[in-house]
Amino acid sequence: MKVVDFFLGIALWVAWLAEKVLLWCLSIWAYIAGILCIGLVLISHWVALTVSNQVSGLHSPIFGYVRNHAGNPLLSWGVAVALLFAVSVWTYTHKHWRTLAVVAAGLLLMCQFGLFQVAYGEPGLLKQLADEEADWVAVQQFQSHFLPVTLRVEASNSEGPNLTANIASACDRLVAARYFMGMGWYLSVAVGLFCFFYARARLSVRDRSRLTKGTLLMAACLALAFFTRAAVAHFLVAWGQDAEARGEPDLAIERYRKAMQLDGWFAIHSTLYQRIGAIDANFGRLETLDYGVYYSEKLYAQGDYTEAIAELEKVIPKSGKLAPVFREREAEMWAGYGSALYRQRAVAAAIPAWHSAFTKDPSQWPAGFGLTRAYFEVGRYPESVSLSKEIIKRIRDPVLQAELHSDLGDSLIRLGNVAEAHLAYRQSFLLDYVYNWRALSDTIGAEAQISLQDSDAYRQPQGLTP
Repeated sequence: MKVVDFFLGIALWVAWLAEKVLLWCLSIWAYIAGILCIGLVLISHWVALTVSNQVSGLHSPIFGYVRNHAGNPLLSWGVAVALLFAVSVWTYTHKHWRTLAVVAAGLLLMCQFGLFQVAYGEPGLLKQLADEEADWVAVQQFQSHFLPVTLRVEASNSEGPNLTANIASACDRLVAARYFMGMGWYLSVAVGLFCFFYARARLSVRDRSRLTKGTLLMAACLALAFFTRAAVAHFLVAWGQDAEARGEPDLAIERYRKAMQLDGWFAIHSTLYQRIGAIDANFGRLETLDYGVYYSEKLYAQGDYTEAIAELEKVIPKSGKLAPVFREREAEMWAGYGSALYRQRAVAAAIPAWHSAFTKDPSQWPAGFGLTRAYFEVGRYPESVSLSKEIIKRIRDPVLQAELHSDLGDSLIRLGNVAEAHLAYRQSFLLDYVYNWRALSDTIGAEAQISLQDSDAYRQPQGLTP
């Protein structure tokens, strides 16, 4: 009986301790929840890029996003929202309901500002989001057509969301921006709504009315400030097209240039430059920047890749602030040239084209993925291994990571490093275990039979879109 009493006493003591800990946690639950939310908003993505592992809350700049460069953490969305979370916790625990309501309203307005900033204030970021979605689709097409099958057939892998390929209006940009917002943004919206309505319910009728009207008024002003410029720019483009159709080219050019000045979205795309360049071509103005862009795109559409790239390289030195935009386009052309060569089984010739694309723009993922495979096919296994490991560190999409791990395993097998190769295959299967028979079979010891000569046995019937 003494033994039973001893263990019963221990059990009662543990229960008493657990009760004390539970009551203590309940008394400070707001602080615990606040710390968890602060940690999540700092490490999660404010904007969710499809491929690359960038723009986390701690490195998503409030002002001045620069492609492939992390922002200052002190001026990031994550830190700003974390501070508001901390203030919300303090005001809740001290029952300052009016202050909590104002802070929550500010948090919601910040989330609205962040959404509009992606849609209208940072056209380079929105373009990168759309480009990466298209890049993911291109990589899946490459995988389906040229690499050993994984028996994964999904319509989305060959089509992709329409919003990334057809952002034609200001409303389309808002829809696309909402589509790409990350978990950090959604967490901020959820916390803001909870705090706002919780505090609002504890205010007087008069204060409640003032808070609601003031918040809605500021939200409307914020939406108007962002949307107006984009809408006017879109109208100017439409009016320019109308003037061009009526035979007034000078008026059309004037409206196109005003649209590009008013909204950077049009300045970073080649559509209006091509329109102006086509007008310049009709009047014999063949030395302008717009004509150079127009002629380069015309050659590229005709499949004359090298001449198209050469013409674009002539444009870049005189493009001023737009030089980075045209360099990105040049990288896209090099990537397209490499893909065209690879489709013709000119693998060795595709390597320098893809290398140029990936060197000029490290976020040119289809070129980087194709390059890892081309190195393997020509027997340059160490370079394939090195590049695969480099790309794996910089991407977040698990399916693409799985593909690269399988390709990494293939190169390691050819180098005789069987143990590390099987680890790569195993990691590929752990990342993508849905019909990933290629990684599964190689994990249990099979060697992938992949070469230029026998690749037809593994090729799926669908082709790569030209």
